[in-house]
Amino acid sequence: MMEIILVRGTYDAGKTTISTLAYEELAKSADEVFLFNHYNDPIANLQYNPDNGEVYDFKAVLKIKGKIVVVITAGDEPWRLMINIDFLIDFVKKTFKVKIDILICCGRSSDKEGSVIDRLKKAHRSAVIHQVWTYKVDKALFPEQNAKRVKEIVGLVQQP
Repeated sequence: MMEIILVRGTYDAGKTTISTLAYEELAKSADEVFLFNHYNDPIANLQYNPDNGEVYDFKAVLKIKGKIVVVITAGDEPWRLMINIDFLIDFVKKTFKVKIDILICCGRSSDKEGSVIDRLKKAHRSAVIHQVWTYKVDKALFPEQNAKRVKEIVGLVQQP
């Protein structure tokens, strides 16, 4: 059964930043890492916007102590997230001949019909969904908030 860690928050609340930081922490202990850009092209490293230094959306598959962990940073458009999940389910099945154990993804805070949380619940009925909330706060508080959320995510991944 897949576990889903959904990083939730409003626009510009740090969902991609937290997912990226969690990816970077998890990658340190990964046996294998596969990275893809927004267009599903394989990439060697994370890519950054030269104008503002922010990471471009990416997808990653990590094999950590036998677990398959997937990270998807793009989640503002629920339909696109679902397409990305399907792409990675197929990739994992073809590459490792197993299913995804943990999916880390992002979504806006809305619970309405067609939202990320709504679509995940419908498409993955048996999955356990953990919600990690992030909030738009004073920029000075972002590092502390991000560290707490990343620790929470890594802790969920490292559970037996």
